[in-house]
Amino acid sequence: MKTRRLVMVIAGCFVLSLLLIPQVALAQGGVWVMRYPDRAFAITDIRHTGSLNMSQDYSHTYSDDHASEEFAHSFRVNAPEGKTRVYDVLSVAPAARGSRVWTSTSIGYDPLNTTGRLAGSEGTNVGVLYTGNNGLCRPEGLLCSVTGSQFVLDRGFVHSSVRTNNAMSLADYDFSSMGKGAVSTGCSVLSGSSSDPQTSYSQLITVEGEFDVYYSAGFNLR
Repeated sequence: MKTRRLVMVIAGCFVLSLLLIPQVALAQGGVWVMRYPDRAFAITDIRHTGSLNMSQDYSHTYSDDHASEEFAHSFRVNAPEGKTRVYDVLSVAPAARGSRVWTSTSIGYDPLNTTGRLAGSEGTNVGVLYTGNNGLCRPEGLLCSVTGSQFVLDRGFVHSSVRTNNAMSLADYDFSSMGKGAVSTGCSVLSGSSSDPQTSYSQLITVEGEFDVYYSAGFNLR
């Protein structure tokens, strides 16, 4: 737990340090998608001063006669003025069953002595359906999980990370945020059979004002 918190703090410091880059270096970044035989990366790197309104959506789908998997990751930010830093990575290692997915989102904001605020959200959805006697979890299994956050920052940063290492389990969701404004974060997991789904876990945390938040949730539904 202490190690994870240290990693989150370092990530936040990284984002805030990038906000201090001189204005001449804050040109708009870009989006890169790289594919390899066994892995795909989608990387967004935005450094911007002034009005910014952007959204990004990534998805991955796999299916055959006995299994289907869907992963979706998105983030959205809007600021009328100020300095915004966005760094987002989605990594997918496809497999016949049990694709490994990792996402990481870091967003920082400095109003530059203006009245601007940064509004945004980030989220990752995982959906898995197995049918037939495949020896995984149960003859018929269903998992649907949603993790993410919404935020309005007068200043500060948010950082989140999601890891799924097996198609029938959501391994980890880590979130941290520091600054001033309002932040909501949490997760919800639905598991069971397609004919009898059951809510396994749901939680929402909301803070306002000056805050320093760290939230972590782990699931093993195999």
